[in-house]
Amino acid sequence: MQTSTKRRITTNSEPEIKLPLAAAIEESVLGRLFLSAKDDAIGRAIELGLKPDHFFVPSNKTIYGAMLDVHLNGVEVDPVIIIDKLRVHHKLEQVGGQAYIAQLIDAGAPSLTMLGSVIDQLKVVAFKRQTLKTASRLTSMAGNGASLSDLQEVIDSFESANVTPSAYAMTPTGLIHRKPGRGFGFDPERLTNFNAKIVAEQIEDDGSLEEQRIFEIEAELDGRKQSIRVPASKFGAMAWPTAMIGARAIVYPSQADKARAAIQSLSTNVRQMTVFTHTGWRQIDDVWSYLHSGGAITPTGNRTDISVRLSESLRFFHLPDVAEDQRGVALNAALSLMNAFPRTVTVPMIGAALASILGGIDYSAYVTGQSGTRKSELTALIQSFFGCGFSRLALPASYNDSALAILLKAFRTKDAVCVVDDFAPNGQKHHDDKLHTTAETIFRAAGNAAGRSTAKVDHSERGAKPPRGMLISSGEDVPRGLSLQNRLLIVPLKVGDLPDEPLTEMQAMARAGKFAESMPVFIQHVATYKKTISRIFQSDCIRYRLLIATTNKQHSRQPTTIAHLCASWRAWLRCGVVVGAFTRADARLLWKKIWAALNASLNEQKEQHTTVHPADYFLELLRSALLSGRCHLAALDGSRPENSSMLGWRHDLAMGDTAGWIDGELVYLEPSTAYKAANSQGASVGEALSVGPISLWKRMDEKNMILKKEDGRGQRCRLPGTGVPVVLIGKSAIFG
Repeated sequence: MQTSTKRRITTNSEPEIKLPLAAAIEESVLGRLFLSAKDDAIGRAIELGLKPDHFFVPSNKTIYGAMLDVHLNGVEVDPVIIIDKLRVHHKLEQVGGQAYIAQLIDAGAPSLTMLGSVIDQLKVVAFKRQTLKTASRLTSMAGNGASLSDLQEVIDSFESANVTPSAYAMTPTGLIHRKPGRGFGFDPERLTNFNAKIVAEQIEDDGSLEEQRIFEIEAELDGRKQSIRVPASKFGAMAWPTAMIGARAIVYPSQADKARAAIQSLSTNVRQMTVFTHTGWRQIDDVWSYLHSGGAITPTGNRTDISVRLSESLRFFHLPDVAEDQRGVALNAALSLMNAFPRTVTVPMIGAALASILGGIDYSAYVTGQSGTRKSELTALIQSFFGCGFSRLALPASYNDSALAILLKAFRTKDAVCVVDDFAPNGQKHHDDKLHTTAETIFRAAGNAAGRSTAKVDHSERGAKPPRGMLISSGEDVPRGLSLQNRLLIVPLKVGDLPDEPLTEMQAMARAGKFAESMPVFIQHVATYKKTISRIFQSDCIRYRLLIATTNKQHSRQPTTIAHLCASWRAWLRCGVVVGAFTRADARLLWKKIWAALNASLNEQKEQHTTVHPADYFLELLRSALLSGRCHLAALDGSRPENSSMLGWRHDLAMGDTAGWIDGELVYLEPSTAYKAANSQGASVGEALSVGPISLWKRMDEKNMILKKEDGRGQRCRLPGTGVPVVLIGKSAIFG
């Protein structure tokens, strides 16, 4: 059977081309299928992947389509039935009438064993026609000035084919394996009752060293097509068809490996693309780009050709395009918020949002105040700088999430604000302990820029994913722990700080996207001058830290935190001058107000710290333990001392364990018992000591509370007359 070229196809948009056809092969195949009643040749053809599009002659395509309909409806393919079907649909005369049907039956038909080889010839000819049509279309498009993207789309849509038949095939009834049969041809082996092919391979990049691959699969079952996404790690097990296609999707017994191989083998022209799953800065094509759900902000504007897919809770991280002549107006929206409420509140909070863009963050912001001060409304306004969809009821994270889930969100919100709402202890010990543990986990991870590493199944290390932006939270209470609180920029909020009228106005601006328009102006400025801004920013951080540290003797982290905010605001002011939002003189006046507000915030930090030094807290708990009768102090000879009612005695009866001995103004503490009594007292009120015994004595020594030490005994000396090791302190340290 020879392939011939007999027809010319001409359209208005394409040049005249000659398409190959194989009319004799088409007729012989159809003639053989009319004999299906003997050996189910039509079923064999379907399993071999024969489709109506493989026929070129319109009448042959129509007849084969009628055969498929009849067979898939469970009716035997018979010439009389096919003639009736064509007549009912008014197509019998179009295909050449009963005479043409008879001609097909009388044509020389191949044997069943040869049918596979003949169908392969037909498919090869069909592929050649497809190739010529695509080439003709590309020629016409190129000649008419089509864009490169349009040409590439046509090329990508072209399905390549192997001249040598694949070992696998798609059929109307699912995937098959074409096993070599006796003689010529193949014996089809059913693998699935659905068809599937991979159309795209997405590399999900979250900024860590671990990239996740996702296959986008086009599946078809019972004529219904659907697109599904399957992680590459779960693809090979072939458990996903039932979960994602439905209960009717079947992978036949012991065929999972072949089904997987079939899908991969039949997937041609698989598009490969990188999808970023985080916000923030990345160097893409050697250009600094800031990722958000709408693309990437670069020095020349927003690139929408960069794909970013964020999780459901982060979907509102979307920054709009801002016209060049509107950049100054957009940037000034931040000043509207700054002046709407007390600047001791707004300056640190807006500064935290700006600082998230510039990086180098080792602290978190925390808004505290009694119920009704509208803490969540304030944090939502700051979050709206990164997307107008955020509101009090739609924030990225909450304490209802697990600590691990919050850390993952904080990792993905790189170089951005991530609000965690709302820290609310309720007095129940189990609930409150869990809440404080979650807070300590996330804020300590942010302060140390350290995540939690885990091991994979193969015992290799799974990389840690620490917070990479600015965490902001709020609550009536402040998370426990002096070290933890020094990792927080605590912003107190009082009743009346956020009045109704200006709050309503600011919320309307947030919903209208005014704050979200302000941030991309600053981001584009940073992207344009990234190297210079980073250098000046680091220099400002050092300069203001030294300036603040010389006048404020607080925890070493607090001057560093305020200096970081100072440098962030100064970078923003320079941006405002460059884009024409205000003049240099205006910038100097604004800086005076900002500097005053940040200094006031620094002075408030110590007042807001609810956790005292471990040494002071120990003495406070020991005093409570003595007064409550949990332990007692005895005279050196073990008898009842003077003023015994304050020292754990009830009349002549000593209460609890002996925590030490008292001799005038000197108190000799038994280290283990005194620590145990104080720690138990703290645990009973929900806050035990944060340090162990050895560290506690060292902290007390650092504060010059220990009156006597002996060589080789650390912070201890010997009790007079006994040699028992004790810690010697003054009575005034406990009772003032």
